Amino acid sequence: GDSREFLTGGTFDVAPPSVEDISVSTDNNSGKITVKIVGVSSAAGIASVRVPIWSESNQGDCVWYDAVKQSDGSYVVKTDISKHKYNVGKYNIHIYVKDMNGVMTNIGSKNCEFTYGLDAITLQNDSVQTLYPVSAENVVMPMGVQKVEFAAWSEAGGQDDVRWYTANADGNGNYKANIDVRNHKTSGKYIIHAYATTKGGKKIYLGSNSQ
Repeated sequence: GDSREFLTGGTFDVAPPSVEDISVSTDNNSGKITVKIVGVSSAAGIASVRVPIWSESNQGDCVWYDAVKQSDGSYVVKTDISKHKYNVGKYNIHIYVKDMNGVMTNIGSKNCEFTYGLDAITLQNDSVQTLYPVSAENVVMPMGVQKVEFAAWSEAGGQDDVRWYTANADGNGNYKANIDVRNHKTSGKYIIHAYATTKGGKKIYLGSNSQ
């Protein structure tokens, strides 16, 4: 008869990649994001470290970055929101290690946030003027704005007399326009809403006058 040898089967585990630290730093005004990944190791060797970044408001702006290995062994991604349609708000950042076997492993995730807004909207209205100066003070928008506009209407009768006014920048983060009473139906209290158009073309509500 024929003799057959059977080899006993066994399993082995390859340890997944590990990481010591992932840090994210941002600069709100310039819209910059820096991701630093420290202490990445992989039993199968590291082919690349890849970092997808996207804003929560628009997942269609996701970009996959190849982190650049530094002289100290860390991996770094430097980018800014211009690569992400100038979207503001919260961003998601995931970190993947691709090993020499071609296996991709998620080793962590982080968030960061870009904020926007203004300090105040001031409106000087007294009953004799036909032009009321309105000002949006200290407008903050990462990477700047295309334009700032005011929607204005008189409180009496609701928004039936709403008009839009494009503001002029004074160079110090303030934006000013003149509300022309002749465009509106009544005198009295005016409601002002300020909007900024981002460099990506999205119109965002900044705030309103509260007086």
